[in-house]
Amino acid sequence: TTLRYVGHASHWDEVRIEGDFDGGAFTARYFEGGRLRAAASVGMDRANLEDEQALARLAGGAANAGRK
Repeated sequence: TTLRYVGHASHWDEVRIEGDFDGGAFTARYFEGGRLRAAASVGMDRANLEDEQALARLAGGAANAGRK
């Protein structure tokens, strides 16, 4: 079994689990203040890649927020 993790969440206030935890195909998404911070998945590689892209877009937006 491979656990894939993207993002960084040293703190979170909500975890949303999608998929079949008992069946071994799920994604756990970690949120802080309603914003996705990280995701861990087993057997859901596509969802993991989509979360990785979403986190990259969020990071890019935050990095560019101060630029004119």
